[in-house]
Amino acid sequence: MMHLIADDASVFYNWVTTLEAISKHRQDLMSSLMAFNDRAIRDYWRTEMAKQFADKPHSPDDEDLNFQGVQDV
Repeated sequence: MMHLIADDASVFYNWVTTLEAISKHRQDLMSSLMAFNDRAIRDYWRTEMAKQFADKPHSPDDEDLNFQGVQDV
């Protein structure tokens, strides 16, 4: 549960719709990963590798996910 205080109704609406969109996106992503959807898994891998390497050039052989990264999924 979250308590949200906003200056006016439009700010409240913007927060609520944004949080709902983020939540739905995350649910969809996790569902597609659980279904072993190849595209979703590739997209997730690219995102994780971009975080690890900060978009610096690297070899695919350098790409791996440690135990903490697996737990975070």
